[in-house]
Amino acid sequence: ILDCENCTKVKLRGKIKKWYGDYNDWIKNNGITYLDLYDLTEMTEWGDSYEYDGLPSGGIYHCESLEEVVLPKNLQGLGVRYFEGCSGLRTVHIPAALEYITTIQGMETFPGTSLKKIYLELSRKNSWIIPAYSEYDIEYSIKDDSFREIDGVLYDSEKNMLLRFPADYKEEYEFPEGIISIEDFAFRNSRMGKLVIPANIKYIGM
Repeated sequence: ILDCENCTKVKLRGKIKKWYGDYNDWIKNNGITYLDLYDLTEMTEWGDSYEYDGLPSGGIYHCESLEEVVLPKNLQGLGVRYFEGCSGLRTVHIPAALEYITTIQGMETFPGTSLKKIYLELSRKNSWIIPAYSEYDIEYSIKDDSFREIDGVLYDSEKNMLLRFPADYKEEYEFPEGIISIEDFAFRNSRMGKLVIPANIKYIGM
């Protein structure tokens, strides 16, 4: 597949375990716009041997033509400055296995991109992404039994925590019995005109 000519949308399969800088050159030289790496199931770590201040770095960078990337199914984390300089990048698909995105204070997570949309395979491991990256349009699919969704509202499986409220919900909302926590940015971009918070709520996030 790396010898493909006139390919702009590519899906990779095989036993690639690491992503090296030569692959970025191939993306740039061929003007790749869509890159699907989901079936690279042996790739659990990302990047080359380059490190930034002792932290893992590398990965896909300075690939201006890229618009959408599907990350490997079993990828556990992203290094510092991941996707740096991918100015055309607007959409990223994040797998259920992802546990961390390495960041440095004062540095953007996706520097130099045009990122707008995140497709998230929601799991216990990566649920922190919803509040941490709430400025992006996040569309999720639930991949384990840690969560449940009722009428577009996302809760934990026990319905003790409200994690996310749909932006287009305009009707009056009645909190279910048992809710004691409203997580960070749960109502970000919500268009509700009125919200009555019951007395049993013990925590309200940012």
